[in-house]
Amino acid sequence: MLSLINVIKKVLVSGLIISAMVAPKIFAMGPETDQWMKSAQIGPYQGDEDWAEIIRKAQEEGTLVFYTASSSNKKMVASFMKMYPKIKVELYDLGSTKTVEKIQREHNAGIYNVDFVASSGSPVVTELLNKGYIHNYVPNFLKPHLEPIDKDPLLVRSYGALALFYNIENWDSPPISNLWELTEKKWKGRVGIKSPMVSDSVFDCMMAIMENPEGMSSAYQKLTGKKLILSAGVPNASYEFIKRLINNDLVLFKSGSKVAKASGKKGQKKPMLTLSHLNYMSKNLTKGYKNYPTYNISPAAKLVFPSFLAIADRAAHPNAAKLMTVFAMGGLDLNPSTSLTPPYTSKGDQIKLQGLHSIFAPSRRISRKDIPIPAGTFNFNQIGLEWRADPMFVKTEGAKFRDFWIKEVNQ
Repeated sequence: MLSLINVIKKVLVSGLIISAMVAPKIFAMGPETDQWMKSAQIGPYQGDEDWAEIIRKAQEEGTLVFYTASSSNKKMVASFMKMYPKIKVELYDLGSTKTVEKIQREHNAGIYNVDFVASSGSPVVTELLNKGYIHNYVPNFLKPHLEPIDKDPLLVRSYGALALFYNIENWDSPPISNLWELTEKKWKGRVGIKSPMVSDSVFDCMMAIMENPEGMSSAYQKLTGKKLILSAGVPNASYEFIKRLINNDLVLFKSGSKVAKASGKKGQKKPMLTLSHLNYMSKNLTKGYKNYPTYNISPAAKLVFPSFLAIADRAAHPNAAKLMTVFAMGGLDLNPSTSLTPPYTSKGDQIKLQGLHSIFAPSRRISRKDIPIPAGTFNFNQIGLEWRADPMFVKTEGAKFRDFWIKEVNQ
């Protein structure tokens, strides 16, 4: 049996303790996982990387089982198999919640089916990484081109965000400048959002608000000139905002695309304002919507969430998983001087961008700092102040918020 000191050493070396922002549960890495990591050259055994050799081994493996929370990865997989026809990818589009549940269920039953994971939501860190179901893998060539938070505790491929959409067919400029205005009678029944009970990314965005009660309190005073008075039993300004928002007949959707339609569809007399995923700005082109994000709104203009990549514990095809990691991050050759032409739909651009092609748009912030920034009618980074929830805050406070939300919705 491993001593406590040896367990701690192994966990520290494998990068599974998250310092500063996240303090995970320490677990003992068993000999089977240790041997697998050594064979796969992952974690403390990563060392130098010979990509010609990794590609050769990946093609010998011939298969990759991929669990994802995003349907956009279907295009990436199709492109990957064109580039590497000797590798068959089995893609399971599960959504963020089911991705976590399926990995846990299979792993606990001794089934190591999945190789590669792409998902968003804090549970990817707190429930999968911190408990040994997945492992962080950052290709060596990428490490100098990522911010520390984007390579530890887990590789971040890109960031998405919720922002307030308004219909530019109805308003020449944003109709509100403060989130608290959404709780006013004027907007009763005219604010929409995808339910955080069915989306880990939306849940995380709501938790970003929960984590910033002082910011919410200051925003209220800025708007009204008065100190916020909390309702009975409400602990702080963030919860008060959620309570008033729900009680102002907040409209909940099960689909993000329907949220974007509610605010953006042409020809509406009284369109909604919606807290929508920025990636749905693409519907302006494909559906003719008239959505636009509110650039400057107090106290935060966008609620940000990361999309993670990871290799599953004891993956049967680790080299194929490594290769997919590189492909998903844009490949070995992409650099700041790479010539790309909007809207990046040409065959040449698809080849240059590799797996980033499916998300290379102004609605995303890609974590790599050594590549061109996608052009468009708006810029992710210019949309005001952003809030992002700490995964451990989500873990420790999430149940409390969930109970509060359900109670208020059902009143």
